[in-house]
Amino acid sequence: MKIICIFGATGTGKTTFIQSLISTSKTIIEPIYIGPLVKVAPSFKEIFENYMKGKCTVDKIDENPKIVNLIIDKINSINSTDKEAVIIDGFPRTPEHLESFNELIDSKHDLTFLHFNEQDLSKIKNRIVCPSCKIVYNKKTMKPKTEGQCDTCQTKLVCKEEDKDVHTRDKNFKKQEDLILETFGKLNLKFSSFSSNQDSIELKKTLF
Repeated sequence: MKIICIFGATGTGKTTFIQSLISTSKTIIEPIYIGPLVKVAPSFKEIFENYMKGKCTVDKIDENPKIVNLIIDKINSINSTDKEAVIIDGFPRTPEHLESFNELIDSKHDLTFLHFNEQDLSKIKNRIVCPSCKIVYNKKTMKPKTEGQCDTCQTKLVCKEEDKDVHTRDKNFKKQEDLILETFGKLNLKFSSFSSNQDSIELKKTLF
């Protein structure tokens, strides 16, 4: 199975690209969004509750090493379905994530890493999401047909909880970004850098 990991700072267009890829590709793709995984994982119950109460910062979730195990378990469950590919939004988030993932992932999978490197934080400030089907909209650039309502399932749209800490998350990731890129070299792994100004159609062609 093909596994695509997309990583980069907050506001680089990762989620928008994923939705576009899924909607236009003939390949059956399953997206993995880390936020929803964490919210229902027993191993994150205490730390997520502490975060919601303001007792810890968002990096305690974003940089937690247990994220890798959640992703591996999810990939293994998807591998037994009819899905042909998996695309992971916002991973790796630390050098340790990359090292652990490289060690644990089954070598039979076809891995691709994409680094999104052009940032626009206004994308995050105006982002709203359907809590039911996970489709992401933007109040300025990708509005729903009916204000505040999902086009697909008519569920009320909300701001992502983690977007409330957008500047903290951005600062935390940028501390890790250069180290992540260095780790690719140490592990002899390849990645491709992508800017939202580049032709996304051409990028999609290289993936499938």
